[in-house]
Amino acid sequence: MKPREQRRNVLIKARMRIAERWGDALILNMSSRGLLIQSRQPPRRGEYIEIRRGKHVIIARAVWSGEDRFGVQTQDVIAMDAVIHEPDKSLACPVATETIERRAAQRPTTGSRFEDNRLVGRLLEFACFIFVGATAASIAFFAVGDALARPFSSVTASLE
Repeated sequence: MKPREQRRNVLIKARMRIAERWGDALILNMSSRGLLIQSRQPPRRGEYIEIRRGKHVIIARAVWSGEDRFGVQTQDVIAMDAVIHEPDKSLACPVATETIERRAAQRPTTGSRFEDNRLVGRLLEFACFIFVGATAASIAFFAVGDALARPFSSVTASLE
């Protein structure tokens, strides 16, 4: 079995993006190809994430996920010293960052808008089929009633 690479224990604040959601993350330990991260919204196993720390962007895939911690394998080798010594700029302008990300999170994605519109279209199509079917059934009912009324009236007249 291949020995596990040495990990460096750290406490580094970072921003994390999973799909369209941004959130805070805390890097607990790191190696040249992996990270242990703590977050309120951990990704599912196999999901790709983007981690930002200052000018550093780390693309990784979740290899395991727990309640509030998860491990990732990075796409590229991590420059550990550069990430560790990057100044924490998250406190410089927290309001502007949160405002931008909150607006982005509220905006529906193109995929969800497409699915919503597709559902509305299907409902309208179903309503049109029901209306056309009900109209055709009532026309048929009255046509059959008229067609049978004449012979029955002549039979009734003959019997009297």
